Amino acid sequence: MLRILLVSIAFPPKSDPESLQVGRYTKYLIRNGCEIEVITSSNPTLYMESDPNLENISENVTAIYPIRLFENRYLNFLIRKTFPSLLQYPDSKWSFYFRNITKVRKPDLLYSRSYPLSSTLLALKLKKKWGCPWLLHLSDPWALSYEGDSPATDFKARPREWNKKRERECFAIADRISFTSTKTIELYNRKYPEFSNKFILTPNVFDEESVNTRRVKFSEKLNIVYTGGFGEKRDPTFYLETIDEFLKENPEIAKEMVFLFTGPMTRKNKLIFNKFNHIDQIIHLGVVSYNSMLEQQRDANVLVNIDTDILSSEHSVFFPSKLLEYFASNRRILTIGNDHSMTNAIIQGRYGDCVEFNDAQALKLCFKNYWEKFKAKDELFFTLKHSIEEYGADFNSKILLKEINNIIRGVPDRT
Repeated sequence: MLRILLVSIAFPPKSDPESLQVGRYTKYLIRNGCEIEVITSSNPTLYMESDPNLENISENVTAIYPIRLFENRYLNFLIRKTFPSLLQYPDSKWSFYFRNITKVRKPDLLYSRSYPLSSTLLALKLKKKWGCPWLLHLSDPWALSYEGDSPATDFKARPREWNKKRERECFAIADRISFTSTKTIELYNRKYPEFSNKFILTPNVFDEESVNTRRVKFSEKLNIVYTGGFGEKRDPTFYLETIDEFLKENPEIAKEMVFLFTGPMTRKNKLIFNKFNHIDQIIHLGVVSYNSMLEQQRDANVLVNIDTDILSSEHSVFFPSKLLEYFASNRRILTIGNDHSMTNAIIQGRYGDCVEFNDAQALKLCFKNYWEKFKAKDELFFTLKHSIEEYGADFNSKILLKEINNIIRGVPDRT
């Protein structure tokens, strides 16, 4: 049996977008005949809360080797306020890759998943120690991350140079490097043409066994749902202001609609939401369990994604993992972002509607259209009409396993 050592700080039952992706690939690699051991951080891990509902995802792994991280919420906060660059070598979980691994046997293949990037650097140490094949996965760009607002790290000058060296070193000795989107591969092809034959696509996925089969509800209010956080680089202002305008302009239907939110948010974004507390139709449930989040998605009529506003087309490479939960929920998707984004390329004309940032008129037209289709009880409109098979966890795990077998057999990089 093929033995894989997975190196990933993000791993179930941590309730984290990357953790869910890792868990899904792990589940189906095991189903397809792999034996998987895992090196991960111990629980609890700062900003990666555990969710008991996710414990069953990892129940079939052969062994888990937890590493206790040296980090503290208050110390990290102080450092970010005074010397933020200290937490960019490569991230606040740097103690993960400083640990010596002694109890783990050399595997047939190393499989590292980042973010956090410290997972990659521990795998680098193990690759140097054992010399076994290494599959390196980056869910977001690393040292090529956009120098501005971006879901990936915006490194300061000195940390960026340090991370560029680590990135090149890892790319040079990894056997394959996988990314979640074709646009990310194109970005890295331009920067590292000498490594382009190592680059492969491993998209974010949903679990085929979790696809929603419920009928669309028309007996209650039109339910437009956003699940997921509002972090430092995601702003709800445009969406909330447009909701407010729409409800004022359409008082006759306002009472028949609800705009539901779940997930964590920064203090700044909480203050923004507080400005709209007077609007009964805007409801924020806060942080909920994973299962509760799924329930909210399955009861929705429309599911909303808000991208980070990245002006550069070249760097708009992100494939939000939230979309995979939305696919599995089998509901129409509304995404707010830029027309050059990866999200727009995936959603537009296939799974729902795309609205440009600050195009309030277009967003209000979407709301009006949703209302009319809701009153007409148009079930087909609110469900996905295009196939989602290409984003299935089992489907993609089988493709990944073929690539893994090629690596182990010594099949050369793609040329």
